[in-house]
Amino acid sequence: MDFNSIINFFLIAGVLQAFVFNLITWLSKSNVHKVVFYLNLTVLFIALNNLQAWITYHGVFNNVFFLKQMLVPWHVFILPAFFSFLRYFLQVEDKVKTFMRFTVIVFMVQVFIRVCLIIYVKNNDGLVDENLIAKYTVIEDVFTLSFSLFVFYKSSVLVFKRQDEYRNILSFDDISWIKLFLKLGSLIMLFWMLAKVFDIFFGDKSLYSLLKLSSSVLLYWIGYHGLYRFNVVKDRMKLRQNLAEKGNSIRMNLVTADLSEKHEQEFQKVNNFIVDNQKYLDPNLTMNGLAQDLEMSSSHLSKLVNTYGNNNFSDYINALRVEQSKEFLGDPAFKNYTIISIGLECGFNSKSTFYSAFKKFTAMTPSEYQNSISV
Repeated sequence: MDFNSIINFFLIAGVLQAFVFNLITWLSKSNVHKVVFYLNLTVLFIALNNLQAWITYHGVFNNVFFLKQMLVPWHVFILPAFFSFLRYFLQVEDKVKTFMRFTVIVFMVQVFIRVCLIIYVKNNDGLVDENLIAKYTVIEDVFTLSFSLFVFYKSSVLVFKRQDEYRNILSFDDISWIKLFLKLGSLIMLFWMLAKVFDIFFGDKSLYSLLKLSSSVLLYWIGYHGLYRFNVVKDRMKLRQNLAEKGNSIRMNLVTADLSEKHEQEFQKVNNFIVDNQKYLDPNLTMNGLAQDLEMSSSHLSKLVNTYGNNNFSDYINALRVEQSKEFLGDPAFKNYTIISIGLECGFNSKSTFYSAFKKFTAMTPSEYQNSISV
């Protein structure tokens, strides 16, 4: 099996996986959110483009002139669909429909021109050079590349230069994964330009196979990662709304030490301030920052927490977070929420720290705890 055969094997495997991904999403009982809709379209158009490349490579329609020449420009939709996903995910969705309508028009014009050329060449067999279609394909590809570069540029500007427009989403997701995608995507776009230059000026198409594989891997990654992140953000929004509406019912089981009543009352004031103001939900909470809010020294706050909180400051705050997460995990209304979204919304900054702290204070993982409650 040569290199191109290996790449084409991975392409068709990815196509099948993408079709399954779309089928499961479209057949889900819940309404498909626009974020998921455009994410699915991104993956679907990649799959259709790669399926067409696989069919062309294997010469499936070589004996049917029209089908052999009918290269549908699915790739013109890929970045516009991603850009639309991006705008809905960041909740900056103005002009998305207008933009997609323009892309549909571009697609239809390209298909119409190609069909006309194929019919023209077919009906003038022997009088019109078949290379006329190949020359049009070059023009079409250059236009699509230029259009895709423009859309990619618009996506990058939105993410890196217009943070003020999506500050709300940043409280739920730092979008570092989107920034990484765009940085890697810039290399793919450069690779695409090089492949086109080599094709036009040197007749070398070898870079296309590697381009299709690398771009597909990256775009499939953003598809699955985007769906996962969207579900986490959606759950976190609902969890935060619940916290805002119901307030707090959690309280620490405090250990009373043999110290002055004054200090015990001070700690109770600290504990009430943290719980009532939901300070423990802030993943960036520090002792120095809390001490400033309470207008006391960090050393005095540390002494109070260590004495009455039965833990150091970090463990004391994490214990509060675990208590809050236990409420969500034990509530049937949140049974279908992702566990990571519960952990993040309760103040933990990663899945690993959430699982580690939860097991430390309960001797169970969050999943085990949730299952024990539901039994």
